Amino acid sequence: MKPLYPDLLPSLSTDEYDKLKIDIATRGVQVAIQIDAETGDILDGWNRYSICQELGIADFPIESKTFVNEAEKKWHAVSLNINRRQLNKSQIAAYGLMYYGPVEEAEAKERQIASGGDHSKSVVPTSAQPVLDTGRVVEIVAHKVGTGKSTVAAAKKVMKESPEMFDRILKGEITAEKAAYGRPKRGKKAQRKKPINLDMECVKKLLVHIRRRRKENNDVKRGWQPEASSKMKMVVLLDEIERELQNLINGTVENSVAMAG
Repeated sequence: MKPLYPDLLPSLSTDEYDKLKIDIATRGVQVAIQIDAETGDILDGWNRYSICQELGIADFPIESKTFVNEAEKKWHAVSLNINRRQLNKSQIAAYGLMYYGPVEEAEAKERQIASGGDHSKSVVPTSAQPVLDTGRVVEIVAHKVGTGKSTVAAAKKVMKESPEMFDRILKGEITAEKAAYGRPKRGKKAQRKKPINLDMECVKKLLVHIRRRRKENNDVKRGWQPEASSKMKMVVLLDEIERELQNLINGTVENSVAMAG
């Protein structure tokens, strides 16, 4: 017996392989080894089979699988390992594009030809073709692998533009977003506001104006009356603004002195 897809996913690390070997030596094979009914080759479980050969274990569970086409067969093997291994969402999106993307692109072209090349025409879904399959390839792949459309779109962009960078995504060395856009995409809330440059001369003039208005309303403080409550609030507000502006000026002066020193 030999593996049907030996280079489908990265090999287990030495530590992972040793842990699996100890587990099989202790409990036996817990997950059945799957073979392709057509070829008899191992579809899933090559590491388990190899360990059984090393340990001399001849009795282990085997399942035979039949598939409609090669794409379905290959994706079945990928999906099993994606669920079993600790892959990040970028790796999952990348593997989905590798093994399911080409199939969906081909089917999308066939649907376009069948509809006369008119994108506005919809394809009537059948039991063999769900409603979602009439959508874009990115949406379909994202649905198939269970990850976000933005991650799949980023991985697809890298796949077309930089095979070397795409390989790094597969290995888990970089995220799809960072590889595609140079950095993780930020939402609107995460965007930093640009600093406001203040003209200190204008600030000083405003401070003088506030002090003048404050002096005009200063009589309210000497004898407060109910009808003067709005003026009283204005005085309090002007006091607060005056303090903030003065602190701003003092801070600017202190920074200038520190830089000069």
